[in-house]
Amino acid sequence: FGGKESVLDYLLDLANSAVALLPQARKDRLAEIIAFLDKLLGLSESLVTWCPAKWRKAWLQTSLALAAVVNAAEDLQVTKTELADVIDKFRLAYAEWRTDDDSGSILADLAEETESAK
Repeated sequence: FGGKESVLDYLLDLANSAVALLPQARKDRLAEIIAFLDKLLGLSESLVTWCPAKWRKAWLQTSLALAAVVNAAEDLQVTKTELADVIDKFRLAYAEWRTDDDSGSILADLAEETESAK
């Protein structure tokens, strides 16, 4: 790599260059998929009221993380700053799912409920 360029910079440039070389029809299709995912996120955010109150913050953090992915991909180019934002938001969402005010772990609660439903 040219000295100051990090592996991350190189990989982002490689991915962005690959997308730039796609035929316009494929770029248009990717844009349609991203727009559809954005609509699904809106639905997900409106469904948050249906989930148990103790999971709402984790649900919203996950929605924010997915929204960061959609926002980063909207222009079919991802910057290092956008990627860092996505990673940070997923870390927050994961941490939120791992902690719970009542019993310690939402993920453990989900596993327990799944087992008891069998």
